[in-house]
Amino acid sequence: MKGQMYIEAIKKQELKSKMRLVASIKIDDNDKECWFDYPSEYGEYICTERVDAFVVALIPFAMRKGLDIKSIIPISEKLSYQLHNYYIPILSKYQETFKQIDLTCPCSSENLNTKGAVGTGISCGIDSFYSVLKHIGIKEKDYELTHLVTMNVGSFGYQGGDFSYRWFQEEAKKARKVSEELNLPLIEINSNLMEIYQENHGFSGTFRMAGAILGLQKLFSKYYISAGFDIKDFDITSEENDDYDLFNLLVGSNESTTFYSTGLEATRFERTKFITQYPVTFDKLTVCMCGNDNCGKCEKCMRTLGALYALNSLDKYRGSFDIDQFKKHEFMNLARIRYYGIGYMRPLYKEIYSILKIEQPGKYSLYTFMAIFIIYPIEKIKKLVKRILPDSVVKKLKKIGK
Repeated sequence: MKGQMYIEAIKKQELKSKMRLVASIKIDDNDKECWFDYPSEYGEYICTERVDAFVVALIPFAMRKGLDIKSIIPISEKLSYQLHNYYIPILSKYQETFKQIDLTCPCSSENLNTKGAVGTGISCGIDSFYSVLKHIGIKEKDYELTHLVTMNVGSFGYQGGDFSYRWFQEEAKKARKVSEELNLPLIEINSNLMEIYQENHGFSGTFRMAGAILGLQKLFSKYYISAGFDIKDFDITSEENDDYDLFNLLVGSNESTTFYSTGLEATRFERTKFITQYPVTFDKLTVCMCGNDNCGKCEKCMRTLGALYALNSLDKYRGSFDIDQFKKHEFMNLARIRYYGIGYMRPLYKEIYSILKIEQPGKYSLYTFMAIFIIYPIEKIKKLVKRILPDSVVKKLKKIGK
């Protein structure tokens, strides 16, 4: 027997310098609240007339848990049609963990948008900067960027709470600097979605973001969400929901707000090349998998450094990376980048090495030799040791290695 998620009521709550959009939700017999916090100055644009924000933000959760969604609060008719006829049947067919559910809400086709604003997220990564800078000063004025957004809906730790909020606030510091430099207002959104989901946002991140924006559907007529890959890598069966964002954002749009997946026309290397034209990125680019500052060692940092190296743009980014450290161990770093590009991540590195192969044919062969015959076996041994030895022993070995 399927369970049920009943969205009982939606209201606005005034907090100190913030306005909260909160829904009272009953999941089976458990009462919960789901909320989004917005800056107080945007209070007039917060939408309580539609259940859209919470249906979109929570439908991946509901489908994973097998929960029918019900509410007496209207849903936008266009959104209801798209979820019923495309999102639910297609994902329940192609995603092993998604179940067929029912969605029962009254519909309304009224367009609630009054401002016509255009927004996108600013995380200060490659894809984010690409989306921002591609939509400033464009000829299609109705599509020109008017607002930047940073939000805490899952990418700052699945556990939520104070830990996620502190991390989010640290990340927001660079977003505020970009906002000031580009003279675009920044909207900071916080949420407790993580406490409801209690799992990684990989399968639901796009709809969590879309839900937060639909809470401001009176403000945003268009919103750009950065694609992680180019269009040829579209994959509806992937466990990572951004691999099928073109689909997600098509079905997640309504009469008031249209979502676009931006950057599908460019590879990550092409996006990197594009943003190196803009000084705003030089001291604010943040790509690290390990925290708020670029470590220069993780896979994403190394991939970015490799692209900047191939583009002869390393020195521009001294404010974002320790470029002297990279150059000091240049040969080994490029060999490690070659190692990262051997396996399943090969498409992300192909363009980097197509340049190095032409410009440094002899060294390229050495990078490849090092990657296959030295770095690869060492990494395999490390993984084996980590798997068979207790964590305490592994930590001691790391200290000895340092």
